[in-house]
Amino acid sequence: MPRQLSIRGVRPQTPFNTFLRRLIRSRLREMMAHEPGTLADDAEALHDMRVGARRLRTAFLLARGRFAADRHGRGHRRHRRFKLLERGLAKLTDALGRVRDIDVLLLYLERDLSEAAAADRPYLERLAVHAGAFRVERRNRMKERLRDFGRPPRIERFKALADTLRRRGSR
Repeated sequence: MPRQLSIRGVRPQTPFNTFLRRLIRSRLREMMAHEPGTLADDAEALHDMRVGARRLRTAFLLARGRFAADRHGRGHRRHRRFKLLERGLAKLTDALGRVRDIDVLLLYLERDLSEAAAADRPYLERLAVHAGAFRVERRNRMKERLRDFGRPPRIERFKALADTLRRRGSR
């Protein structure tokens, strides 16, 4: 069972905008805590970062209505900033998932190799070599996405976007 993730200062009577602001900031912090390990090729850090990215995307899904432009076009720039950040997060989540999927495949292949008949081992070994090469390619793309996503200006944009919820008032 996954551990319960608490958000400081959130109680049932917390205004929704305050909750969203704290949720986005908390999920971003949790996800980015795994960046060093992910870049160092730690499989567990990659898994944890992917989970964190998915949680942050869920927080964004909850906040989407708060960033929509109204029918008169007010809030269009804020909506556009939100969509750009959401799209960058989706690309990062996808890149993390592609590497993680190959990691899982390689774990299964390793197990199958230890149990396989001698006649089947060369085929499984070739498949593992091919998957390993494919992982290197995907990992390089993932590192590019992560470096782009983790740049201080991007992280500050996430925080600034969350902080705009404070200024809009509570609904």
